[in-house]
Amino acid sequence: MVRAMRKHLRVVEGLMSTNQWDKITYSEVPSRAMMIYRNAFKKHDADRFNQFAQKAVTGEVKINSNTLYPYDILEKYKGRGYGNYYSGSNLNQTEENILQAQWDALPNYVEEGTNAIVIADTSGSMYGRPMDTAVSLAIYFAQRNVGAYSGLWMNFSSRPSYQTIKGKTLKQILSNIDYDNWSGSTNCAAAFELILNTAIKNHVPVNEMPKSLIIISDMEFDWCGGQNWSFYEEMRARFAQYGYEIPTVVFWQAESRHDVFHADKDRKGVILVSGQSAGTFKNLIGAIGKSPIDFMMEIVNSKRYEPIKVE
Repeated sequence: MVRAMRKHLRVVEGLMSTNQWDKITYSEVPSRAMMIYRNAFKKHDADRFNQFAQKAVTGEVKINSNTLYPYDILEKYKGRGYGNYYSGSNLNQTEENILQAQWDALPNYVEEGTNAIVIADTSGSMYGRPMDTAVSLAIYFAQRNVGAYSGLWMNFSSRPSYQTIKGKTLKQILSNIDYDNWSGSTNCAAAFELILNTAIKNHVPVNEMPKSLIIISDMEFDWCGGQNWSFYEEMRARFAQYGYEIPTVVFWQAESRHDVFHADKDRKGVILVSGQSAGTFKNLIGAIGKSPIDFMMEIVNSKRYEPIKVE
């Protein structure tokens, strides 16, 4: 019965296993299946798949991407050799088209007009999936920022500066990343100062001020402006002086080798999250200004977990 149902539904693996490549409708192939089988499609059905890839990258046909995370796509751009970390040198044109189309089709988890500045940790301890997560989410959010913060994210440094999205394609953007002035720690106070100065210089309206400063890291850094967080209250006053609300600090842990926390559970204006999904940001929007414990309780008490009862 299951076999008959799979045949009726034209499950892609079934068509592949029976060598019916010409029966595959590529616009209906699930997100992850497209990611996994893209080279097989090109090998066994080159003409049709190349045509599909060309149309997908221009938006003429649909390509599925709703179950992918940004790092799923970015990690495929890793080149060969130390100096070509995200060069995409291992990709052919069809693969580039497919990956670009899937990147463009990623779900938009950001509410319209909601800006967020990401500090992406690219230190040695982040090598591999954690770095892919940090860089991909930095680009993901930067592309959705508007106004003076459009296309901006920050490098991980004691002297943070802006990285600017340069290029139209993901390959171009990755190849234009400036890896100068990166270090093994960061300075939250300096990052806030940079955000505020940008707002003052560009007369940024209140609704375009970034709602969060997101530090995506393995948390193995030693300083964020002072252990007692006195800098945060000072910066809050500075922002208020110009009519702005200070962004919430989000410590987003992309690697969990050690339990490192840069704020206690009651610290207002700080949120602690972990994982590698851009979807996490959906929960952050409604938690701006709350403490870590308040944010956690809001998630635990959400409708999603209502069926769970403790007797």
